[in-house]
Amino acid sequence: MERNAQNGKRTMILYFGDLDPSGWEMLPPLLTTLQDEMGLGDLVAGRRCALTPAQVEANKLPRNPDALKETDTRAKKYMARFGDLAVELDALPPATLEALV
Repeated sequence: MERNAQNGKRTMILYFGDLDPSGWEMLPPLLTTLQDEMGLGDLVAGRRCALTPAQVEANKLPRNPDALKETDTRAKKYMARFGDLAVELDALPPATLEALV
């Protein structure tokens, strides 16, 4: 990424994470750190590739309500948006994950 930035090239971060409060909130602060705090601006961008609610539904993935911990500061906001939907990334079949990459 540093070499790309030095050469004025953009870097795209492909994010794959659990669909739970922590996983859902991981990408935005990462991008803020890279873009703002490290001064990379529009030279770095990110895309959530998995896991999304649509992928959970399309692949009929098993839910993991234990991943919703009310002590997590992100839980209230997440649950207001997604309810009790929580799914581990490793529930996605390997071939499906590979196709997303």
